Amino acid sequence: MRPTARALFAAVLVADVEDGRTTVDELIESGAATRRQAITLLRDLDEAGCGEFKVGRKGHPSRLEWSGDPRELARQIIDEMDGRDDAEHDSRSESEPSPPEADQPDRALPPAAAIALDLSFAQPELPVAANEPHAAPAPTSTGHTRAAELDAAGDDEIEHTYVLRPSRRVSVTLPADLTRREAEVLADWLRNLSFER
Repeated sequence: MRPTARALFAAVLVADVEDGRTTVDELIESGAATRRQAITLLRDLDEAGCGEFKVGRKGHPSRLEWSGDPRELARQIIDEMDGRDDAEHDSRSESEPSPPEADQPDRALPPAAAIALDLSFAQPELPVAANEPHAAPAPTSTGHTRAAELDAAGDDEIEHTYVLRPSRRVSVTLPADLTRREAEVLADWLRNLSFER
């Protein structure tokens, strides 16, 4: 069963945010998300103006440093997902007590309605064929070539090939509607592959 956006925001509600941050590892440990889903959520929250996502370096974890009270934002989003309005939120029953931190937000976050997050986590893995010498496409077990497989995939994918060296080509199959953000994430990933540091 794939985790839902509700589970991810519920994890934000229970995560330790006293230091003003939520780490990728905290979301994973709560059981609400895979690493990829947690990173996607925190980056989307960064783009929505809820804080600043920082990639972990030198022993520091990847994290979102919140610009306001994350519990209040998570509660607003969960309420909107439930179809509740603020009046219903204020008249919560005693069986659903809110954490004391939510009653005293120290910094303002954008209203949940103003945050457009892509909460679809069914993103396919990007197949990458790297470090393959330039040669004819190898036939698959059914006798078809890689080019035939790509033709069968339709117009929703495009194979990009880059000549890295005279004897090396790198091929990546990407969605035809690749967003600028996805391209930047992929570029960052490639930058981190270098063995020269």
